[in-house]
Amino acid sequence: MKTELQSIIKDFNYEKALKWYLQHVQGKFFIKEMLQKGEDPFNVLKLKKELNLVLDSLPDLIQKLNPIPDQDQSLDDEVPKGNLKPKIKVVDFAAKSRDELIVDDEWKTLYKEAAYYHTQLDHITDPIERRDAAFKILDLMDEVEKLWAKRDFIQQYGQLPTFEDHGIESLDPRQMSKRISTVRTYISKARKGKLNAEKIPTWEAEIQELERRLQSEPI
Repeated sequence: MKTELQSIIKDFNYEKALKWYLQHVQGKFFIKEMLQKGEDPFNVLKLKKELNLVLDSLPDLIQKLNPIPDQDQSLDDEVPKGNLKPKIKVVDFAAKSRDELIVDDEWKTLYKEAAYYHTQLDHITDPIERRDAAFKILDLMDEVEKLWAKRDFIQQYGQLPTFEDHGIESLDPRQMSKRISTVRTYISKARKGKLNAEKIPTWEAEIQELERRLQSEPI
């Protein structure tokens, strides 16, 4: 990665350099928004400066790219504390928004906890404690999968999955299935230009929640 970045800086091309910066530098959303407004003398200088800062930090970050982070590695990475320089976190694929970064922090924290319990299973001799630890892992991974679905939604639609309730709490499984079919019809019509396409993310979020509730219904 360091060699690739050195080559980008040496043979500087704004679009290519910006693409690398957006993909590999975690956070820095204000700077990224500014750089994406287009190539001008100020943005060229700013991007070159940012890339050189990343290059200077790479020797300390090259141990392992995109690890499961410790809890203290979060949105605060962008904020200098005292006279310390802000941390620059380099990853394989950077979050494209603050919402996505928050969700990433949440699932990685839960995943790390599940991994810890998994390492302890072989050392637990009491069958009841072992069972409880196994169930804890399953519960944590259920939460992780929900967050993965939320992350995928953000990546596809650029926003958190939110929707108007429509009385979901009171629907039985048959009614939920019917509502899913109805909403899918709305989405199909919106994609054909017959309904407002801006509502597609909201409808997709509603389907996601309805399907989640159906899967959790007792058989």
